[in-house]
Amino acid sequence: MTASEDQIKARLTSNPQWMRLSDYLKDLILGLLRVNPVDRLTSSQALKHPWVAYGRNQELRDQNMYVGIADLKAMAVYGKKPVLKKLTLMYVAVRLDDISCKEIEHKFRDADRDENGIISPDEFN
Repeated sequence: MTASEDQIKARLTSNPQWMRLSDYLKDLILGLLRVNPVDRLTSSQALKHPWVAYGRNQELRDQNMYVGIADLKAMAVYGKKPVLKKLTLMYVAVRLDDISCKEIEHKFRDADRDENGIISPDEFN
């Protein structure tokens, strides 16, 4: 069963972290999460969105309030992930605070002994 657009929006907007986002970022996220592909922002539209375009503004770059090339590449990779993986990543992104994310990142880096960004079965031993 797929969630309706209203359900998705309700889940996002009920999270306290949502309130910390700029209106431009909220608009971009909701545009990318539209259920109907016809209504959903295309990659070209997303790149032209004001929140992304503001990345060209030095003040916003200094405050890390823009999408950089690395972020765009990560979004492209994310778009190709299976649905369950996307839902898991979305849950983690919405539910965890910065400290918890840093702890997970530290544990991941410790487990990723060959530093290739993937934890192989051999690295679990």
